[in-house]
Amino acid sequence: MLSEGPDSRIPGKVRSRIFPTRTVKGMVFVWMGRGAPAPIAEDVPPEFFEGDETIVMTAACYWPVNWRVALENALDSHVMYVHRNALLQLMEPILQFGPSGYRPRIVNGRAALGYIPDDEAPRPAREYYPGVDGHWPKTQWRRLWLWAFRWRLSRRITRRPFNPDEEWGMHTFLDGKRVRSGGHHLPSMFRFDFGTHMYTRACVPVDEQLTRVIYYHAVRRRSRLGRAAARLFFLTFQNWAMNANFSDQDYRVMAPQRYDTPEKLSGTDAEVIAWRRLLLSARGMPARGDLGPIEDAGDESLADLRSRP
Repeated sequence: MLSEGPDSRIPGKVRSRIFPTRTVKGMVFVWMGRGAPAPIAEDVPPEFFEGDETIVMTAACYWPVNWRVALENALDSHVMYVHRNALLQLMEPILQFGPSGYRPRIVNGRAALGYIPDDEAPRPAREYYPGVDGHWPKTQWRRLWLWAFRWRLSRRITRRPFNPDEEWGMHTFLDGKRVRSGGHHLPSMFRFDFGTHMYTRACVPVDEQLTRVIYYHAVRRRSRLGRAAARLFFLTFQNWAMNANFSDQDYRVMAPQRYDTPEKLSGTDAEVIAWRRLLLSARGMPARGDLGPIEDAGDESLADLRSRP
């Protein structure tokens, strides 16, 4: 307190809370909960603790939406028409999954996975929608893009899982067979194994209507040259293609929506509902009997979840 001179007593009285931190792969993780910090491996992806062969590249931006909206968007009732002209989507078939959508599965009480079982194969690559009297995709010319980039998709299919376990690897094993899937992980992440890399979107609330979105792009390369090439590819193409060109299309749909009215959910929202239930039982959450009058908040989906066993 300079105005009081060198004998000021203020420095001896002012106290600030100290938050435990840990820095891994260049990222600083802060424990802001009560009591002793939980094991960091419960909340941070395992690739952060691997050796030099694993590199994790990051990018961040701010979305003026609630953090739950930003996170649920990754596996909600998603219409890929939103991404019809995104560069990455042009390289892959547009598949809609019909009225059932992704089936949810809770793993270890920390992850909600969404997967499409083999007995419910994705619907045709081109469908007719009578309500608008039109097809999507509009023409068959799109197949030329798919033919040109079919090598890219085959690379993903033939690669081993980035993480072998179901919780962090986002893979479901049915009858001994691996079914590729994506999903949400506590405290606030969405993850998907693209075969060539592991993608993570972490949503950190700044306030009720502002979210810091952090992207983790994890790859494994044995040589220094390989790691340098991976970093260059991320900086010059992948970061823009996935985290700007592709994901900003999601944001432009989320931003103008109203979230203060009752929701009408369908079967394609099954994984999101499972994720919301997982949040209600997460570490540090109050007991369900102490949640207060959720019904009064006008959120029918939460009220319904609270009443379930």
